[in-house]
Amino acid sequence: MAKSEVREWAPEEGKPAEREKPPKPKHTEKSFLGKKVLIHFLDGSTLTGTILEFHTYTFALEVDGKPILIYKHAIKTIEEVPSSPNP
Repeated sequence: MAKSEVREWAPEEGKPAEREKPPKPKHTEKSFLGKKVLIHFLDGSTLTGTILEFHTYTFALEVDGKPILIYKHAIKTIEEVPSSPNP
């Protein structure tokens, strides 16, 4: 059998180059908190209400004065409903 060669690893000088961080998204969950939104579900239905709170997999939406628990995996899009100007 041939002798195996052992090589020592030497780190390069200095610190490794840091990656640039991607820009933060403009619309996050926090930006919709307490606002009236229109939710489009994957099955094609829609629902309008106010977002009360959110968690990892769900969020609470107030519709007609009643809280509803919605699973995020069922949602296609969420858009803010513009508030109507007071006459």
